[in-house]
Amino acid sequence: MPRAVWLLSPVLALALLPSNLVATALPLLRAEWSASATELGWTFSAYQFGYVAGVLCLLPLTDRTALAWVISGSALVSTLAFLLFPMFAHDVASAAALRIVAGVGLAGLYMPGVRVVAGQAAERRRGLAVGLYVSAFYLGSALSLAASGALLPALGWRGAALVLGALQFVGLPLALLGTRGTPPPAGRSARLA
Repeated sequence: MPRAVWLLSPVLALALLPSNLVATALPLLRAEWSASATELGWTFSAYQFGYVAGVLCLLPLTDRTALAWVISGSALVSTLAFLLFPMFAHDVASAAALRIVAGVGLAGLYMPGVRVVAGQAAERRRGLAVGLYVSAFYLGSALSLAASGALLPALGWRGAALVLGALQFVGLPLALLGTRGTPPPAGRSARLA
């Protein structure tokens, strides 16, 4: 199995660790921000919106920019957005803005990571390698719900968010190691076709 699977899969799982905090802390956020269920639904969905926007903007960049820079930079952006969340999310708008940024970071980590894993895997093992990497997405999402639920009673939503964001930070050195030695970009048009 290629090195990228063992290094980038934890990065992906850790990047998703804070992602479901809003869903888990919904009653707390609703009371604190006097927000409606619809407004908090937009806050939750902002992460997916950021992901889609990130895919459209960042994936074409991987034709011109080294995958190591895209993946490591995106991991850093996502981590910072989640670390700043407990400090600067004071209402629906500020929370949604930070979650959009985190979603953009996920886009620059997830899909380019698939490309690195597939590129490092032997052809006969490529499906298994990519499958293991993609499984980290679902593992991270599931762990996000479990960890958020476990931390909320003792730490509140801000403390839980800070712990989960700090845990995501552990993935940054792994992202650098997992992308080391990736081939340079092909130098194509950098436009989404």
